[in-house]
Amino acid sequence: MKKPICAILACLMLLSLAACKGKDPAGPAPTAAPTEQAALTAEPGTTLSPADIQYTGDLSYDPETDYDPRFGSFMTVVIDEGDYFYWHENGCYIRYCDKEGGDWGVLCGKPECVHDNGNKHWHNNECNGFMGEIGALVWKYEDKIYYVNDWEGRPGESLGALYRMNLDGSGHEKLGMMPEVCGSFDEAMWPQCFYCHRGLLYTRTLYNDVVAGEPIQRTGYYAMNIDGSDQKIIYESADSFYGFMTFMGEYCYVLDYSDHEVGEDEYEIWIKMMRWSPNTGKTELIYEGADMQRPNEGELFMRDGDVYCPSLFVMHEGKRAVMRFHEGKWEELLNFDDPEKRWTVICVSDGIAIARNFLETDPESEGYDRKARESADIDIWIKDFDGNTLYKGKLPVGWTELEEVPSPMRLLRFTPFGDSSTFYMLFTVHSNDTVDMWEVELFVRYDITENGLEETVIGVAAGGPIKD
Repeated sequence: MKKPICAILACLMLLSLAACKGKDPAGPAPTAAPTEQAALTAEPGTTLSPADIQYTGDLSYDPETDYDPRFGSFMTVVIDEGDYFYWHENGCYIRYCDKEGGDWGVLCGKPECVHDNGNKHWHNNECNGFMGEIGALVWKYEDKIYYVNDWEGRPGESLGALYRMNLDGSGHEKLGMMPEVCGSFDEAMWPQCFYCHRGLLYTRTLYNDVVAGEPIQRTGYYAMNIDGSDQKIIYESADSFYGFMTFMGEYCYVLDYSDHEVGEDEYEIWIKMMRWSPNTGKTELIYEGADMQRPNEGELFMRDGDVYCPSLFVMHEGKRAVMRFHEGKWEELLNFDDPEKRWTVICVSDGIAIARNFLETDPESEGYDRKARESADIDIWIKDFDGNTLYKGKLPVGWTELEEVPSPMRLLRFTPFGDSSTFYMLFTVHSNDTVDMWEVELFVRYDITENGLEETVIGVAAGGPIKD
């Protein structure tokens, strides 16, 4: 592994956030802050090692208040609201779609609005559903959609404007300005995403810095009230290159990745898995080492105190198994061994694991095929957590024939999630025109039946050349 640019300086802080330079860290108060916020611990605790952990806590799941463990990918926000999904695609608008299909669009309560005018890239600041290219700074709380309009932020003053609206797109209102997240580094951090869980807001942040002439990337994980007030530090690091947060019961779980020196100019990926409870104010280190499975955001699933994720990636082979972290140890739960074909796990969700046909990832390898990697010709294998095969065969892709989908097209990415009866995929496809390249996003439902997979398109965010 190449030598990291990060200096090794990890620090765990469980005190209230220090103020940013020359300003109040709470920032301007919103004009109408949400009520009945869950209280954060006034006196933070200490860091506990795995051997010291005795507090079990609440590990239950309440869909009314808890972050949905199926939606771990920060590339797209998905909110499950019974018969409908809300999703903020990798573009500018928040959208809704009926799970049965046939009813989708931009979430905007203004009947006279043209919304995106048929082009997800078009910037319409007058549309209530227009949020801009803000990443995953969108969440649901108490039957309202909240988001941070970060282009209204002012360095040294605020992160951006805090907005909310009703689930039907009406009642769009600006609550005020969101305070910056500063951490103990005395500089404003930049949130990569927000997560809402049990009445609290959580964020992972980054800040590029230079220490003693060496560039480093600072990473912080924080909890706060919905309006950004009363910020607390969960964990901070000055040497991590990747990390994310997920949730189970009362706990916020943090996975933080860094380069760990094992010899001269030799490094391995070192992982810390921690959990923090607002009820105890303690951050518990439940795993530390280099042999963890190294999941990406969106590949992890939590249930009943256990953690599920794909096995370690092996060059030229992929991720062949699903691992479970149970009672402090990693164990293989199931695998996708096949004498005829290589498979790699792409999703661990609510009681299921999904693998696809492995495609070589190394561009220098003889077997690397870029066209195959960009093709919608995908073999899929679905198993439940007991190891039973639910489906094995081609993934139906009738959606490629829709008029909104460019032809020829390139598959950029797809994000799956679901359970043992139904799973969903969010596809992003590009046109194959390198001069005027644009993209379309599609939300597709797959029902697992005795006759195979039944495909239903439930949402489309159409693209096209940028319109003035």
